[in-house]
Amino acid sequence: MKRNKVESILLIAVLALSIQTGSYSAAITDRELDQYYAKNIQEKSTDVIVWKYRVWNGKKQKRRWNKTKNRWEDPAWKDV
Repeated sequence: MKRNKVESILLIAVLALSIQTGSYSAAITDRELDQYYAKNIQEKSTDVIVWKYRVWNGKKQKRRWNKTKNRWEDPAWKDV
């Protein structure tokens, strides 16, 4: 019987905490959400991509390099 009482108290505590979290997220306005999403979209679209050139076996080649993510955008070098 004592164990059932402890389980009931824990269940009530968990439910009370979940209700508080839900009410907090509802307090965020639509304008704040729009600003948050606009900022994330802007950050993702600001990649700086440059062309890198080299001469390999007498042929000039080019490849795109993403400066923001420090990685190649193209899978292989292309002849120019």
